[in-house]
Amino acid sequence: MWITLEDIEDNSNIYIGVDVADINGTGPAEIFVTSLNLQRTSLTSFVLEYTGKDFEKIVETARWYFRVADLPSRGKILLGQKHEHNNAFIGDIYEMSWQGHEYVPSDKIKIRGAANVLGLTLGEVTNEGEEIAVAYNDIDYLQIFDPKGEVLWKVAERLG
Repeated sequence: MWITLEDIEDNSNIYIGVDVADINGTGPAEIFVTSLNLQRTSLTSFVLEYTGKDFEKIVETARWYFRVADLPSRGKILLGQKHEHNNAFIGDIYEMSWQGHEYVPSDKIKIRGAANVLGLTLGEVTNEGEEIAVAYNDIDYLQIFDPKGEVLWKVAERLG
């Protein structure tokens, strides 16, 4: 079965990201679509899930940027960030969990400074058994954070 953007939404959004993972534990993977309104002033993200016959929106309008990270020790997790002050690099980033009929923030990801969840992932980068964040900052420098959220390393040149 094929699904197109016309099937799920009209032309009143700007689609900026898509991730797939079974976060709510029902079996089929959810499709997390991060989108902005045409004015780029608010998030209009939504989540789809396959019902066996069709794709259904299980979350209509979420005010979150969504990102799935695949961790060797825990599998796929959902990360989220609110859209703050029309700046995608200001809001705190959280691990998200399914509660009731929505995704809610749980653990805050420790990072200091500007970062957007769409340019971030977690992993055991230093082989010391701790999950740490790797992210682009607001001026396209790649950074690695220590477990306390402090910058451990930053690339010398802009990469983004």
